[in-house]
Amino acid sequence: MPNQTIYIEGINSDTGKLDLSDNGKTEVKSNGKYRKVTWRITSPIVKSFRIVGKTAQNPFETTIPAIYDTKVKLTVQKGHPAIDWEYSIHWKDNEGNVTISDPLIAIRSTVAFKSPEKDLTGSLITLIGVSLGLLGVALLYWRNKKSSK
Repeated sequence: MPNQTIYIEGINSDTGKLDLSDNGKTEVKSNGKYRKVTWRITSPIVKSFRIVGKTAQNPFETTIPAIYDTKVKLTVQKGHPAIDWEYSIHWKDNEGNVTISDPLIAIRSTVAFKSPEKDLTGSLITLIGVSLGLLGVALLYWRNKKSSK
């Protein structure tokens, strides 16, 4: 899983809320190297925004900026326990009006993706173990079949 980028693409004309590329739901692993989340404006209607946490437990190791900006990049604390972190995006339009949207990020602490080298080594060990087990079963079957004749 690569680092997550959430694009602020515009404003939903029905709800008045932000249109986000992740539809307001993103999942990030708290282990491994892919722990970064970036929010970036791609809409000409949205001028700037800021992230505001709604729960006391902040899963990020980087400080959440309190100022309005066009891009925010945060890194999840390594090994953070699994939570669904609720936050708001306070955003300004071209006239300076502030509106609030409430998306969600799921922080997952499951065993994260390992580097390809570690995954390959583990896969090879598992494959060898399974192959040896199947070979043992086949030899026992053949031996029992030969003994019964």
